[in-house]
Amino acid sequence: TSALEGADAVFHLAGENLADGRWTTARKLRIRDSRVIGTRTLATALSGLENPPEVMVCASAVGIYGVNSDGPVTENSPLGEDWLAQMCVEWESATAPAQDAGIRTVLIRTGIVLDPSGGMLKRVLLRFRLGLGGKLSTGTQPMSWITLRDARSEERRAGEECRSRWSPSP
Repeated sequence: TSALEGADAVFHLAGENLADGRWTTARKLRIRDSRVIGTRTLATALSGLENPPEVMVCASAVGIYGVNSDGPVTENSPLGEDWLAQMCVEWESATAPAQDAGIRTVLIRTGIVLDPSGGMLKRVLLRFRLGLGGKLSTGTQPMSWITLRDARSEERRAGEECRSRWSPSP
């Protein structure tokens, strides 16, 4: 943790890839632990620093709202009740040690991050280009997504906002 001493911002984007296989009981535990334990460990470490960062930018997910086919969701929408939503609540709650220490915590709730170089899009892109793609799941569910470029831009902006308050040229 000494490497984080005096950092302006810390970005925590780690977590087991949700699309890397079936959600067995064991896999759900790995998904949960990679987010909740990792986040809690980092938040606790940051809270113990003599000179902690001004901001902790932490990934989260729109999965916190559950499956909602009624239209767009906002931060004021009710939270979901399924496994993914409950895991997201626990994940975001794991930032509490940082928040309690006065570290501004930014939770970025994204959907599926799409980029042709990896992840879900890379796996399905060739099939769709060859005309072999089909609907995903029932085909009627909403799918929130963001490009990798836009996701990185939002994360960078969240980190830079802390610097703009005290640095003459952020």
